[in-house]
Amino acid sequence: MIAYLSGDVSLVEEQRLVLQTSGGVGYLVQVPQGLGNRHSIGEVLSLHIHTSVREDEISLYGFETTAERQLFERLLKASGVGPKLALTIVSVLEPRNLVQAILREDVNTLSQVPGIGKKTAARLCLELKDSFSKSPIQGLESALITGKATTSVIPSGETASLQSALKNMGFAEKEILTVLASLPPEAEGFEIKLRLALGLLSKR
Repeated sequence: MIAYLSGDVSLVEEQRLVLQTSGGVGYLVQVPQGLGNRHSIGEVLSLHIHTSVREDEISLYGFETTAERQLFERLLKASGVGPKLALTIVSVLEPRNLVQAILREDVNTLSQVPGIGKKTAARLCLELKDSFSKSPIQGLESALITGKATTSVIPSGETASLQSALKNMGFAEKEILTVLASLPPEAEGFEIKLRLALGLLSKR
């Protein structure tokens, strides 16, 4: 089972890239959205890998930190969560935000992730809260201290989710705040606002 890969980036797409190792083998790796935007072809990159083995397919999922990989694997243990949805969750919510949202049972924050409604978000909290409390994610132990704090510790809701998603895509926080403030008031829904924000950011 592959747990770690390091090599030259030889292909970059929206949510996958190819890492070519020193031995000349290229591995196709599924990655969180935005990771590819932060790296270019020819760059040396190291990723923590989750290997998914099925009867007809072996898939690799790569993350820049062990915390992201562990979060991804923890999410897979929840009923109804497959690799695609788990990768989307990790793409949209920063690790600390995700842990605290589950610990606080913050359904509103979790339901901003495309593909997750409030019922699914509530189920995730119910199934994973004890797991996060009893077995903290490596590097995110401090999230437990403020997990039951007021929502002012980490902003929740649509705006915070948009900020997290855009930041994970490689955009600067100053640019993100400026663009989000300029979105038309008639724009409603996470996905619509995200598309509009991406369009504005690409023109800057």
